[in-house]
Amino acid sequence: MANIHIQHAHQLGLKKARKIALDWAESAEAKLSMECTYEEGDTYDCVHFKRQGVTGTMFVRADEFEMDVKLGMLLSAFKGRIEDEINQTLLSYL
Repeated sequence: MANIHIQHAHQLGLKKARKIALDWAESAEAKLSMECTYEEGDTYDCVHFKRQGVTGTMFVRADEFEMDVKLGMLLSAFKGRIEDEINQTLLSYL
């Protein structure tokens, strides 16, 4: 198993960050067959996502996106490529 940890600072505020996270979750469901659950909070939100071989959580804060991803054994070989794709996707929303 492999773990990926990503943090991206931003200055969007929680309302705009929440919109980006919701868009990301919809895209992950449509394009990657992820099952996403969105939990809104007062100071931050959480997006939980999973599919076969992948589980993770994105924390959505007023000033930062933070993502923890756990890859199963088969996908661990692609850790670098998956991490690059996540970074590119998040940055495309910013």
